[in-house]
Amino acid sequence: MHALTGTRKGDGFTHVGVEAMQARVLPKWLRRPTRMSSRIIAGEVALPKYLEAALLGGFIGFCVIYGAAIGGQLQDVSERTAIAMGFGITQIEVSGNTHTQVEDVYRALEIDEGRSLVGLNAVDARDAIIALPWVEEAHLRKVYPDTLAVSVSERIPFALWQMGDAVTVVEQDGSPIGPFAADPRIAALPLVVGTGAADRAEALFADLDAVAWLRGQIHAAIRVGDRRWDLRLRNGMTIKLPEHDIMPAIARLEFLDQTHGVLARDLAAIDLRYDDRTIFALTENATAARSVYVEERAKKNAELKSRGSI
Repeated sequence: MHALTGTRKGDGFTHVGVEAMQARVLPKWLRRPTRMSSRIIAGEVALPKYLEAALLGGFIGFCVIYGAAIGGQLQDVSERTAIAMGFGITQIEVSGNTHTQVEDVYRALEIDEGRSLVGLNAVDARDAIIALPWVEEAHLRKVYPDTLAVSVSERIPFALWQMGDAVTVVEQDGSPIGPFAADPRIAALPLVVGTGAADRAEALFADLDAVAWLRGQIHAAIRVGDRRWDLRLRNGMTIKLPEHDIMPAIARLEFLDQTHGVLARDLAAIDLRYDDRTIFALTENATAARSVYVEERAKKNAELKSRGSI
């Protein structure tokens, strides 16, 4: 008899090596499933009565969930589920806001369409709030089950910038915030007009802050050719400033007002652009009154001459 583990070669035996035997052995983690599969196939193990239906149902459920995820509907389902469980956002508490309304935050986060606190992405929500015109920074905190606490810091308005018929609220560096609305807190801001006016308003009003007697009389600062400023006073008078170094010209205006009261006169404009002279322009009413005065004076002189000749 010959051993089962050997093969005849010539007159002797050659034994199969240990490596060959190990190559036929399944990995340890597959042995038990393989034995169980063999017993099921051989009919030695009775399967539960509803196993096939359960497996089929699980497969169908997996397909449904996978299809919903691929189609982008899974998030909608989870949102509706969270809202039904009481985690829908019903209140937003906004702090630090002056010009930003709670309704603006609701619209930015699309709360009207139904959002849950669980499914809200804090990073995306923060970006949406910062995109609002007045908001510079925002911090969010979820207060379960249904409240979103929002803390904002707003941009600081500096002036109103008019271009054509459009009026925009701008920051100190000229960056636009948003269109002007009829808000008394904003209406008191200085008005600058024309191309380049918003970018250069900070430097102008830094100089005018030193002359409070004039600053309070200014209705608007008009940028002319993006080179120099005209100041429109509240009484309608225009002060034409030079292109560079406006303070000596303003000092001259102060002297003329103190000595001759020029700012109270019926003048359309005072031209301070030249160092060696000041030019005054009369209003239409002043021009008409002056014409009448000149005519009357001419008549009187004529009468006096006529009487002297008699």
